[in-house]
Amino acid sequence: MRIPDHPTFILRLLQSRLKKLATASPILAASFGTYAHRCGRPSCRCHHGGPLHAGQHLTFKEGGKTRSI
Repeated sequence: MRIPDHPTFILRLLQSRLKKLATASPILAASFGTYAHRCGRPSCRCHHGGPLHAGQHLTFKEGGKTRSI
């Protein structure tokens, strides 16, 4: 590819390429966290005061509504 000599033309080429890369919305805007919980099974170690189970929680917006997984 031939590189133009004039700086203004180079700037215009760069700006047009950057405009093609830009997205209309963020790719993923979310928060991720971990928590400890009891599972509820009577025979499990967490039910009798042992270590709790670890879980993950992902919260994000989809269609204007907040979703949690």
